[in-house]
Amino acid sequence: MRKVFIALIVFSVGLFFSCQNNDSSEDSHSSAQTAKPVKLTKSQLKIVNTNNAFAFNLFGELSEICPGDNLLYSPLGIQSVLSMMLNGANGDTYSQIVAALGYEDYTLEDINGLYSLMLDDLLKMDNNVHFSVANGVWLNNITIKEQLRSTLQTYYGPIIKKTDFSLPETVNSINDWCSKNTNGMIDSIVEELNTNSLALFLNALCFEGEWCQKFDSSRTVDGKFYLAGGQSVDKPFMHMNAFLSASEVDGDIICTLSFGRSRYQFYIVLPSGQNSFQQFISSFNESKYRALLDSRQLYDVQLSLPKISIDCEMSDALSRALKSLGVVDAFNIKTADFSTLFTSRVSIGAIKQKAFFEIDENGARFSTLTSGELSVGEDSLFEPEKIEIDVNRPFIFMISESNSDAVLLMGSYVK
Repeated sequence: MRKVFIALIVFSVGLFFSCQNNDSSEDSHSSAQTAKPVKLTKSQLKIVNTNNAFAFNLFGELSEICPGDNLLYSPLGIQSVLSMMLNGANGDTYSQIVAALGYEDYTLEDINGLYSLMLDDLLKMDNNVHFSVANGVWLNNITIKEQLRSTLQTYYGPIIKKTDFSLPETVNSINDWCSKNTNGMIDSIVEELNTNSLALFLNALCFEGEWCQKFDSSRTVDGKFYLAGGQSVDKPFMHMNAFLSASEVDGDIICTLSFGRSRYQFYIVLPSGQNSFQQFISSFNESKYRALLDSRQLYDVQLSLPKISIDCEMSDALSRALKSLGVVDAFNIKTADFSTLFTSRVSIGAIKQKAFFEIDENGARFSTLTSGELSVGEDSLFEPEKIEIDVNRPFIFMISESNSDAVLLMGSYVK
């Protein structure tokens, strides 16, 4: 029996454009049957692979910008906001956003249609897991072209509101919407609104799922979690003995826990420990992720996993990461071109994401809020074999949809 230490976790999470409760009265733990896999078309598989590539590219950039910190974000939340904005973009602004997202082979109509199709598929995957997405657009005393409004509502289903950004009740209305669509996990996204802003694009994602095999809370005890620098802190560790899907490639290990009817997965990625945690994150890409997934088999696992609760908020780091991926003109008032959306010259004044995630003996839940603000008049700030798995060091974690392996949320837990 081998003992494996985890040094990294990556997270993936999805989005939905209408808050929809998929809770079922059927006990998901007793529902041992796995939902029948859905055969994806070549177009659907291609868009999933494209979205996953963006997720890993952005994860790499953010890991370099925020070394030593817990990292948690939803790539699909960012894709959702950028895709809505894309419908108002032209010229180099449009081309740079498309290139960063990896959508060069698609027309705008394709992008909108594939986004809608992908989310529709994800929402139907497992009625034993609550998974929802909501989109919203708040306009500051202006209107948008009717054709654009129709396109957004057809493919992204947002609530579109014309309001006065100078009024406190507008802030309250936006934050109430945020709290409602994250099931209270995140209660706000703005403290005040920039009166130079013309529009605020929002995406909310909410996930709540019970483990197929729950941890026994009576076995949860404090243990040592070893930080990247070698120090240790006490954490409550959950323990489980179960048949789980896992694999090892070049000393790196992935272990899988399932939710509901096994359509959504929680992946723990365990580095070999030969290099530093930051070195491993820097080299962790979609190719390594795929190699680990493709070589999984069933093991009799003795698992030790810390209970986790993470709050993460990013604005400047997210803008810097997107700039590194080539989205440059959209953040500069002198070069941004959103003329399909507004006659006034606007740029992305801020892009921000709040994320919350926790796991315990019963399951996991997370929520993310992503906002993109279009402003005028000022430059934007850019800125089996038995194995034992002891998750007692920094690690990467993931949640994904098992049929397509769509990456929904990524993060790392280090302290």
